This record gives sequence, C-alpha cells and structure tokens, in this order.
Amino acid sequence: MSAEEIVRSQISAARRRIDALERRTASAPAEAHPFVDDALHELQTAMEELQVSEEELRQQNETLAESREALETERLRYQDLFQNAPDPYLVT
Repeated sequence: MSAEEIVRSQISAARRRIDALERRTASAPAEAHPFVDDALHELQTAMEELQVSEEELRQQNETLAESREALETERLRYQDLFQNAPDPYLVT
C-alpha cells in the first residue's frame, strides 16, 4: 500500500469517527455540549490539516514521478549514445 493510500485510509477512518462523535453529541446532556463541541471543532481542524497534507503529498508524489521519468529518459538516451558510438567517448 502506498503512502498516499495509507493517508487516504486514515482520513476516511477519522471522518467516520467524527461523524460518530457528532451523532453521539446530539444525544449527550446539554451541559456536556460545550466540551464536546470544542473537541469536535479540534477534530475537524485536524481533518482539514490532514487533507491539506494529503494534497501536498499527492503533489510531491507527482513531482517525484515526473523527475524519475525524466531521469530515466536521460539515462536511456546516454546509454544508447554510448552503446551505439563508433569510437569511445571521454565524459568529464
């Protein structure tokens, strides 16, 4: 499982927990609501931060894949150049 898939899985699990807490809050005694509301707000803030981190990770993975592809293209180009050269090359 890739890091991106793990993060998505964790975010989904956290969303399910937040939803469950919100349902429980509706049936909690009125005096508990301020504390529960604060906790839910903190959880929602953490979820938003996780989603931002997930997007940053996705973008970094795309950049890494593009760089890796460009590097492999250059490696193959130089490999072909040296294998098909009629005379030896000196690279400095």
